[in-house]
Amino acid sequence: MELLIFFLVYLILFFSVCGYGFCFNRLLAIKYEDNIGIIVILGLIFLTLISYVTIFFIPHNYLLNLVIFFIGFIFFLKNFRIIKNLRFVFFITTILFIGLLVSKTHDDFAFYHFQTALNLTRNKIQIGLSNLDFSYAKHSSLLYLNSLFNLPYFKYYFFNAPNQLFLTGVVLALINFSVNKKNNQFLKIFSLMTLFYILLKFTRSAEYGTDIIGQLLILIFTYLVFYFFLLKDKLQKEKVIILSGIICLYCFTIKTYFILYFLIYALMIYKINIKDYLKIIINNKYFLFFLIAFTCSYITLNIFSSGCIIYPIPFLCFENLLWAMPKEEVIEYKIWYEKWAKSIAGAGYVAEDSDNLIKNLYWVKIWFKNYFFGRFLDNLILIITISILFLFLFSSKNKKEAILQSNFSLVYSLVLFISFFWFFKHPALRYGGYAPFFLIFLIPVSLYLNKFKLNEKKFLNKLKFLIFFGLIFFVAKNFLRISHEFDRNDMYKYINFPYYNIPEVKFIEHDLKNDIKVYEPLNNNCWNIPSPCPYKKNLKAKKINNYIVFYKE
Repeated sequence: MELLIFFLVYLILFFSVCGYGFCFNRLLAIKYEDNIGIIVILGLIFLTLISYVTIFFIPHNYLLNLVIFFIGFIFFLKNFRIIKNLRFVFFITTILFIGLLVSKTHDDFAFYHFQTALNLTRNKIQIGLSNLDFSYAKHSSLLYLNSLFNLPYFKYYFFNAPNQLFLTGVVLALINFSVNKKNNQFLKIFSLMTLFYILLKFTRSAEYGTDIIGQLLILIFTYLVFYFFLLKDKLQKEKVIILSGIICLYCFTIKTYFILYFLIYALMIYKINIKDYLKIIINNKYFLFFLIAFTCSYITLNIFSSGCIIYPIPFLCFENLLWAMPKEEVIEYKIWYEKWAKSIAGAGYVAEDSDNLIKNLYWVKIWFKNYFFGRFLDNLILIITISILFLFLFSSKNKKEAILQSNFSLVYSLVLFISFFWFFKHPALRYGGYAPFFLIFLIPVSLYLNKFKLNEKKFLNKLKFLIFFGLIFFVAKNFLRISHEFDRNDMYKYINFPYYNIPEVKFIEHDLKNDIKVYEPLNNNCWNIPSPCPYKKNLKAKKINNYIVFYKE
């Protein structure tokens, strides 16, 4: 019964997100209502903007969140007749729901994701939180979105729901792209192969953290880029460039390393002419409002947390602010993240002479030993297997004339550049590696298969088979995982299915005067102890214009 209630509430949240998606789609006038996956993605992005704005004035408590989702559900009821194949949407949403059921969340969830989102449900924005712990400086818009899913009775157990909703939106969008009769063969193969990879690789949404969702959205963004270059209608191009711009900006607010994809977006702007792009922005006031509001909120929240416009880029940090992190500290963390990504350091270990190892490719040998022959190799084998499968299924004797646009070569060149940058700076797949590495294979395979004449009926049958197999694999893998999680003998063993376990943590309360308190956990992460957490020595606090500011002596 508890599982059924959890699922029904999740469905209500899904439809409420759809409601905001329809609203945002109408405001932008981009007319994507025929693709419910894009509607879901737009709805989540719109909700993130709401979370950004409201947190300056009020914490994301039960009442606010209930009002937000109630309004979204009303929007949905006014628009649900627009949805084509509502039963199919319900079916996919139900099938994918199993990925949300976890007993153990990802490691960063316990470290800082959970406490960051939880603090946003209990307090409006607080300034200088990075003085409590450096993790507060690691801004991600997803954590602000997560805090909106704090609900009565369920409390924080829907914090991972946005990951699942994004996954569902991406899957539904790719299915729509694959079966769209107006799409050319390249776009169909591109979207179907992407869909198949996602269903086989990213089966557990609660394990995504703040890294995987951005990469799934980048795959949607790349599809839109190719779609843009294949379009001839100017009005349609404008709609695509608005949608792709919103997705690209949103990915950047999830993780700063997605900034490199603005190079591809800049190519799109260059191709339509910068003057025409400025006209699009000026003429679409809601697009302009979103760009300004989202960017300003992102920058302000970053400065409020760490004193940096973008953390951890030292030259974008202001040391003269009362609460700001010292630049030396920002530089140290920047180097530490690089060491971690290159497998020179990790939980409980740091390689000898690590400062020199990250220079001149000395780290590559260690990276191959610690990382390549594990997670990276598994991903490589999966991508090669999928590529071979698609080449086998969709190659034929009948060839057609396939024109390779110069724009496609430029996009592929930029993807290669992003991949090289990823490898030399932060070569961990979770740190932005999945998307560009997959695209290195995906684009040429899709272009090659575009040379063949495919029977539409046979293509549709193969498409159905691949989607069916992908969904079966997704469900089977999660079913086996959940059964194993019941047999665990650690703190993550299922004791309150379908909810993940939250350990009881002992803590100390510290009074910083002026009715400002912080909390220090004893021998554990903060989890759900009172907020904010943790505490550091020499921490001071005061109120300025009714906002709490934390700083160090």
